[in-house]
Amino acid sequence: MPVNASAAVADVANISMHSTHTVSSSDTDLFIIPGSNKVNLSSQKPLIWVIVQDAIEELQALMLFSHAFPNAAIAIGFVWESLLTIADKYKPAVSAIHVRLGTDD
Repeated sequence: MPVNASAAVADVANISMHSTHTVSSSDTDLFIIPGSNKVNLSSQKPLIWVIVQDAIEELQALMLFSHAFPNAAIAIGFVWESLLTIADKYKPAVSAIHVRLGTDD
């Protein structure tokens, strides 16, 4: 468990109450492991933890009820849809993340 896990819990409480806290672009940046295209979740900001963890749960449900064995193209679409659904769920607190998901390729 990360050292600052209590901070993440506090952020989850604020997000789930649909706070109006403005998120800066540095809060939405992903930290990628140098020399690879992998993202280390424990290196991310707590706001990103919440979005990614909830999106994983959303993705599991989507695959369970829609398509249990998707091909690569469908799987990427499912991931994208899950991330957008969760970001939309926590608006307006994560509006910057929702906008960034909609503009990043």
